[in-house]
Amino acid sequence: MLSATPTRDEVLEFFYSTDWRDWMHHDTNSSYAGTDTDDPTHNPVNVCNSDVRLRIERGKVAVEDFREDWVENFPNPDATSHSYWLYLGDSPITQKVLVAVDGYRAFLPVPTIRNDPPTISHNDALWGKIVTRDMADFETALGYSGIEIED
Repeated sequence: MLSATPTRDEVLEFFYSTDWRDWMHHDTNSSYAGTDTDDPTHNPVNVCNSDVRLRIERGKVAVEDFREDWVENFPNPDATSHSYWLYLGDSPITQKVLVAVDGYRAFLPVPTIRNDPPTISHNDALWGKIVTRDMADFETALGYSGIEIED
């Protein structure tokens, strides 16, 4: 658990030390992050069980029709990227763009594509695991995409 008044670095260190299974998913009707008002899925929020002040909220669409080579291998190649925001209470700490792939079955961080194969860091993978909520779906998505998690 974080102290009463942690620094931004302390929040990030705590966040990246959490396990994806320590996060609870909720669908809500309101957002600090400013979800698009015509989004019928409401606003997904993931709350950390070990410190409920910490949450991840989906923000606005970053790219509606996201196209990169690694997305084309999915059974459903339609993809949309969203900004996801990490909050501590009402304070935004940082954000990450995640790509909803294969009909929103999984959420993957945008990889470094100059690497062959494309890669993501362990820290970036944590975002995808938390938001996807199902390790089998996340790993299947990594397989289709060809993305590898860096050692």
